Amino acid sequence: MKPGTLFAALFVTSVTFAAASPASAGGYVSLGIGDGADLHGDLAQSFDTDDSTSHGKFAIGQRTGPFAIEALVFGTDLIAPNGADYSTLSFGVDLKYFYGLGGNFELYGKGGLNKTWLRDDGESGDFSGRGKQLGLGLQYRFTTGLIGEVAVWLDLTRQYVELSDRETQSQLDGEIDTMNLGLSVGL
Repeated sequence: MKPGTLFAALFVTSVTFAAASPASAGGYVSLGIGDGADLHGDLAQSFDTDDSTSHGKFAIGQRTGPFAIEALVFGTDLIAPNGADYSTLSFGVDLKYFYGLGGNFELYGKGGLNKTWLRDDGESGDFSGRGKQLGLGLQYRFTTGLIGEVAVWLDLTRQYVELSDRETQSQLDGEIDTMNLGLSVGL
C-alpha cells in the first residue's frame, strides 16, 4: 500500500471514530472504588484478597473528543498467608479512547504505565517496580445544573507489575484484576 493511500485510510478511519463518539472536551476528576481483586502469578502465591479488602483510584484527566489522558493514583489491599495486611500503591498515566454507543453511553479502552510499591501497612515497603495496565469500561454521561458534566462508570483493569526488593534481590511479578465503580465530574 502506498504511503498516501495509508494516510488517507487512517484519516477517514479517525474521522469516522471521532464522529461516532459525542464531542467532549475539558478537564475532569474521577474517583472509583471496589472490593476484592483477582491476583495472578507470584502475587497469587504470596497474597490473597477477599470481599473485605478494597481498592480504589483517583484520577485527574483531560479529554478532547474521543481521547483522554489521565494522571492517576490507585491501589489495592492484600492479605499475606500469616494474616498481615499489605497494600499496593501505584502512580500512573493512562490514555483512553471513548466510543459513543448512543443514549449518553460510551465504551472506552485504556492503557498506561505505572510505578508501584508493595508495602506492609504501617511500614515502608521493600518491593517496588514499574508496570503497565490495560482496561475496558462503560460510562453514562449527563449534565446537571449544579456541577455541569458528570459520568458514572464501571471499569475493569488488569495491572501488570514487576516488583523487586533491591536488598534481597527478590522478584515478585504478577497481575492484579480490579473492577471499580466510579464517578467523574467535569472541571
